[in-house]
Amino acid sequence: SELVGFHWRATSGTLALSGHGQSVVTRKGIPRGIAVGRAPCQQQADGSRGFGLVVRALDTHPFSSGLWVGMTTTCPGLLAQRHAEGEAALDFAADVPDSIAAGGEGYVWDGQEFVECGWNTGRLERGDEIYASVSAAGEFSVWVNGDAVVFGCPIHLLPHRALYPLVELHGATLAAELLRESVSLPAPLAAADANDSASRAGAGASSSARAASL
Repeated sequence: SELVGFHWRATSGTLALSGHGQSVVTRKGIPRGIAVGRAPCQQQADGSRGFGLVVRALDTHPFSSGLWVGMTTTCPGLLAQRHAEGEAALDFAADVPDSIAAGGEGYVWDGQEFVECGWNTGRLERGDEIYASVSAAGEFSVWVNGDAVVFGCPIHLLPHRALYPLVELHGATLAAELLRESVSLPAPLAAADANDSASRAGAGASSSARAASL
């Protein structure tokens, strides 16, 4: 997929955009800020929607947390309009209307409340690849280098609406780059998920056969 960057007018003033298509977001030395993708995540063959992000720079000081990644159904153009009309800039991912996000000190914002998830974002390293995805069933998951750190979390967003990438930089993370327009389940996990589904289907068929023979 082609690179799709962040919407500059919907990005916090504490962050700077650069790179091809403005796909790289960097803190200016201020503690935090948010960036929203300028195009929605595209639906994959499995019905999921998501995006990829890579950590490009880290702070040299130790921090207990790094960043938040998620999605919002709020159009970035609407956020830009609010900024232009003088409304206070939003610097927290969870403050963006109709949003979900995971990260920080190990929490998921599911659109209504914070739920513990145990993801230690303070341990992120330069080059780490992060994938965020919402399944066709409306469950939110995040992977780091192919390992699930949040999996199958129910969310509270209106279904069938466009989902835009949402990133909050703070703490240990100084810069990150939006990798591509959208991603589906990382390949090893997709295969494992398919095998697991096949195993469950096979088990169900065996049970039905046994029941029919009784």
